[in-house]
This record gives sequence, C-alpha cells and structure tokens, in this order.
Amino acid sequence: MTCNEQEIRGVRILHLQGEISAVAMVDLDNLLQKHQENHVRRLILDFNEVGDINYRGVGLLSERAFRMRGAGGEVKVAGLHGSVADAFQFVGADRLIEIYESPQEALASFGIQAGA
Repeated sequence: MTCNEQEIRGVRILHLQGEISAVAMVDLDNLLQKHQENHVRRLILDFNEVGDINYRGVGLLSERAFRMRGAGGEVKVAGLHGSVADAFQFVGADRLIEIYESPQEALASFGIQAGA
C-alpha cells in the first residue's frame, strides 16, 4: 500500500493505492492515529486505487474512525468498489462510516467544493 496525502481547506485526503493487507492496515491505523494526535479533525480515505483489502482490518479502521469521532473528528470514505466495498459491507463498516462515491462528494459533505 502507498498513500499520497492532499489537504483542501482543512480536510486531509489520503489517496490509498495498492493492496491493503493486514500489515498495511496496521500501518494505515498508525497513520490515522498520527493525524489524530496532530489534531487533524477531518479526513477522507480515498479507496479508488485500492485493489483489495483485508476484511479484518476494516474493523480496525471502523474502530479508529469511532475514536476520532469521539475526539471531535470525522473520517469519511470514498471510492469503494468490488471486493473492497464487499469487505466494508461484510464487517458492517458501511453502517458506521459515511461512504461516498468520490473524494469530491466526501468534500462536499464537509461543505467544500473541490477546486474551491
């Protein structure tokens, strides 16, 4: 897994790429924890370029999103497709985390238009 970060008007977008194995999910959780500790309050995880994800790790991701919400933050997910979307549904994360078709739609949910 690789991750490219972008910030648009106070919203951090993590563009994820590749396969998210169990080990990569721990790395992603550590990255989210680092952002939380650095007071990043609005995050979008872009899964458009993720080919596969370890479904057990989706539970870890849901837990991190829940903790961030409890600390006044918000994590939103965009670009789920195929087996990645299936993993979110299987674990029930689709009921715990707001999911959008694209990062632009997730940004709009924060009241921000892409390119603005």
